[in-house]
Amino acid sequence: MLDTCAPGHVFTEKLHHYWVTFSGKTYTTLPKGSHSDRGQRSGQAEIEIGHVRKIVRFLEIDKACARRVIPML
Repeated sequence: MLDTCAPGHVFTEKLHHYWVTFSGKTYTTLPKGSHSDRGQRSGQAEIEIGHVRKIVRFLEIDKACARRVIPML
């Protein structure tokens, strides 16, 4: 969704979170999930929809574009 709707975004990996920077704002609480059981089994975190909604609001990403990519928004 970020590749399509927020071109130019930047991910910064921290110890337990990713920071997502776009349009001069930084969302600092996107969990990596590497410490959860699911993250260890699959090798990647499963991001909850609530975080995605917060990212869209906080970074002021076009909601129509985000809904085209993730219909459950």
